[in-house]
Amino acid sequence: MTNRQSRARPTSVSNDWLARLSNSRSEIYNFYIPKLEAAYNVLSVSLDEAIGLHHHCRDRKAYQAISVTSDLCSLLTTPLEDLLRSMLIHVQHSSVVPNTFPLNSENFRGDRGQRAAKRNALFSRVLLTQRSQFLHKMSALQELVDDLGKDFSEAAYELSDGSPFEPQRNWECLDTTHFDLNTCFRESVVLFKSFLLALPEGQIKDFQNIVQVQSTSHQEDARVRSRALRHRRVTLIAGQ
Repeated sequence: MTNRQSRARPTSVSNDWLARLSNSRSEIYNFYIPKLEAAYNVLSVSLDEAIGLHHHCRDRKAYQAISVTSDLCSLLTTPLEDLLRSMLIHVQHSSVVPNTFPLNSENFRGDRGQRAAKRNALFSRVLLTQRSQFLHKMSALQELVDDLGKDFSEAAYELSDGSPFEPQRNWECLDTTHFDLNTCFRESVVLFKSFLLALPEGQIKDFQNIVQVQSTSHQEDARVRSRALRHRRVTLIAGQ
């Protein structure tokens, strides 16, 4: 990136969000973000339906409705992790330095999200460069999305078994992890735009190749995880 380009870039994440993307960067943004938004919306609608049935004491139907949400959650978390990991890898191996800001614990409901945000805020004060701050936040978000996805799937599978040990705790877990996944998603969208603004035109194809590699690898990992959770569910039912 030239000095002229660097001076022309917005100097904060807030300014980045208001800035206009070039046509090539806009195409990348519109390729990834609407798909993630659609995945989040489908998950939200399905979860709201299941929670509504639960609140109306129709738990049998609620457990049936919740059985599909684990897979729907993966449709959000898997590509979101791929995008976060790809940004992380690209910044690690290039001179790209996107604008960033620390996570805010007040934007999370669950203990896991609040701890991750507080830790990221602490490291943001200690780390001396903007590049290292961005890398730490991307790493924190990626790990948090993965952990929240696992928490959501575990709670969903326990409820869909039809005889959860602590049903109310599972329902609360689903509601909390869904909220915090939304926070992670919104944080990722904002920082993705900052990343694209900092990404030189000549590196766009390189970044897309990284996303493709990460997606291929992660899809297989997700299938393995899904089979393991399904096997766990079958084992529990057989044990009953």
